[in-house]
Amino acid sequence: MPTKKKTVKKSAVPKTEPKDKAVSAALLKETTGLLKKLSVNDLKYILQQVKVLIHNSTVKEHNKAVIEEYNKNIIKKQAAKTSPAKPGKTEITIKEGKDGSYFFIRINQKSSSFVLQEMKRLVKISHSGNEKASGISLYNYFKKERSDVIETQHIIGPNDPKLADLAKFLKSKYTTKN
Repeated sequence: MPTKKKTVKKSAVPKTEPKDKAVSAALLKETTGLLKKLSVNDLKYILQQVKVLIHNSTVKEHNKAVIEEYNKNIIKKQAAKTSPAKPGKTEITIKEGKDGSYFFIRINQKSSSFVLQEMKRLVKISHSGNEKASGISLYNYFKKERSDVIETQHIIGPNDPKLADLAKFLKSKYTTKN
């Protein structure tokens, strides 16, 4: 029973970069030469593998696009849910771990944990300037070192009032040693 030939759509084949065209042409020439030496069964197997590779490439690109769209929607939904708090209206509590080596900072019912060294760094940042400037510095620290805090606490940017309130709270409860 004859099998129907399947064609691959051009859009399904990954595009090559101009610099890759020369390499691609050389590989294609070498592959064509080697294919002439194979049996019909081997050629059928290789054809099937090529189809699988093309299919996987297409699926991979599709999945990447779907994931990017999903992430964009999540960010939009979080931004819509998170309205900026008014300065001074942030509920903040800090609970020290039993042995003093870790801390839980709770901001508006969301908790983040910090080891002692991180806590010392937060206090030092909080004492570095006024609340607003310290809040921006806290944001930069979180963005660089603890991006999970930005996500968990729904911090919408460096000027989020929660950061200034956190800086003020830390400044009022903890001192720094020089």
